[in-house]
Amino acid sequence: MAFPATLTNAVDGVTEIVAAHLNNLEAKVGIDNSAVPTSLDYLLKNAGSIDPGHKHTAGAFSGGNDGDVFYKTAGAWGSGTPEAAGLVTKSGDQNIAGVKNFTSIPIGPGSNPTTANQLARKAYVDLMLPLAGGAMAGNIAMDNNKVTGLAAASGTGEAVRYDEWTAAQDPGHKHSKLWASDGDPEAVTVDTAGKVGVGTASPGAKLHVSGGSVLLDNAYNLTGKDNSGTARNLVYLDGSNGLYLGDNTNTITTIRSSGNTVLRAGGAIDVLVMEGAGAAANSLYLKQGKVGIGITGPEGKLHISDASDPSLLIGRASGSAGDTAGLLFKVTTVAGYKKGGIIFERTGSSAQGSLHFATLDTDGDVSVTKNNAKLTITSAGDIGIGTTGPGKKLDVAGYARAAGIFNTRNSAPADGDLAAGECAWWFDKTDGAAKVMFKGKSANGTVVAGSLSLS
Repeated sequence: MAFPATLTNAVDGVTEIVAAHLNNLEAKVGIDNSAVPTSLDYLLKNAGSIDPGHKHTAGAFSGGNDGDVFYKTAGAWGSGTPEAAGLVTKSGDQNIAGVKNFTSIPIGPGSNPTTANQLARKAYVDLMLPLAGGAMAGNIAMDNNKVTGLAAASGTGEAVRYDEWTAAQDPGHKHSKLWASDGDPEAVTVDTAGKVGVGTASPGAKLHVSGGSVLLDNAYNLTGKDNSGTARNLVYLDGSNGLYLGDNTNTITTIRSSGNTVLRAGGAIDVLVMEGAGAAANSLYLKQGKVGIGITGPEGKLHISDASDPSLLIGRASGSAGDTAGLLFKVTTVAGYKKGGIIFERTGSSAQGSLHFATLDTDGDVSVTKNNAKLTITSAGDIGIGTTGPGKKLDVAGYARAAGIFNTRNSAPADGDLAAGECAWWFDKTDGAAKVMFKGKSANGTVVAGSLSLS
C-alpha cells in the first residue's frame, strides 16, 4: 500500500500517525515520486500532529524491494553504496545499531483528504472514537496563540477563555460578537468596556437590548444588589397578574393589573408621596386613607394647605347658560341618594351666575339639582329664600319668622335700620295679639293693628 503524494492532505496529525504505523506494520512505507529529494519528508508532516517528534523507519520505497537499504544521494533516494548519514532501516526494525531513524518535520496540510485516503481517514476515526467525552485540563497551544481556562470535568471556574488571538490566525473571526442565523450582524456584542449589546453594536450600558423585548421565562424576579451586596428584588410578578416594584412588604410599591391599577405602600410605610418640584407644598400625600395636598399629615379625608392659594376648584368644561358645577352630599352607603348640594349655575356672560344651596325631600334614589335650591345668591348680591330669582337684597317667598333681637349697635340709628344702638325691633305675640315692638334710647313703642303707642 504505497501512499500517494496526497497523504500530505490528511485531516490532522492523528490520521497521519495512525496511517504511518499501519504501513510500517505492512513493511510498506513507500511514497510516490520518491525521485524527489524531499519525498521522504511527506511522512508525519501535519501541523496538528499530537506527536510531531515521533520517529518512523522506512522499509520499501516506490521501486524498491522489501528489506532493501536505501540512502540519499545528491539527487534522490536510491539503492547503492550506503552512506552513514543516509541509512534507514526496513519496516519493523527499530533502532538498529549504526542505522539512523527518520524524524518527521511537521508542516500544515494543503487541503482536505481525497477519496484515495479513505483508509487513513478510517484509521483516524477508529482511533478517536474511544476518546470521545474525555476530560481536558490545562492550556492548549495554538502556534503563538493560546486558549486558556479549560477547567477539569469535576472542577469549577472558567469554561473557555480566548487569549492573544491574532487576525493572522483567523482573519474572519471576532470573539467579541455573535452573528444571528438570519444574517443580521451583531446579534450580541461585547465592547472593550465589558458592555453587552443585544441587537446593537454600540451598547450604552452594561446590558443594552435594542429592537425587542426581554423575556424572563419561568422566573418572576428582576434582582439587583444593594451597597452591602444583598440581593434585592427590583421588579417581580406574583403569578396572579400582580406587578411589584421594590423588595419586600415594607418598601414596595405595587401596581396590580387584575382589572385595576393600584399604587400601594407596603407594611410599615403609611405615607405614599407623589412629589412635585420644590418643597413639600408641591406634593400629594396619601396617608392612612387621607389625602393631603401641600401637607404631610392630612387631618381630614381631603386636606389642602398652601401659603398663598389654599383653594379647591371645581370646574365644568362647557360654558352655556344653565350649566352647573358643584358639590353634592349624601349620608348613606347606598349608591345614589345625593340629597344635598352647593351648586353654581351660569346665568350670564363671562361665566357669571348664581350660587344655590339645595336640599331634596323626595324619597328614593333621586339626587338633588339646581331646581331644588332653597337659598340662592345671585351675581348681583341679592338673596332669595324659596326663590332662585330674588328681586331684592332679601327676597323671601313664603312666611318669615324672627326670634329675639335682629341687631344691636352702640351708635345712633340710621335710616332703614331695624335696630340701632340701644334700639331694637322685634315681633311679639305674648298676649295673643301680633305686635311689632321697638325699644329706643328715648322711648319705647308698640305697633298694633296700624296704631303706634309709645311709653
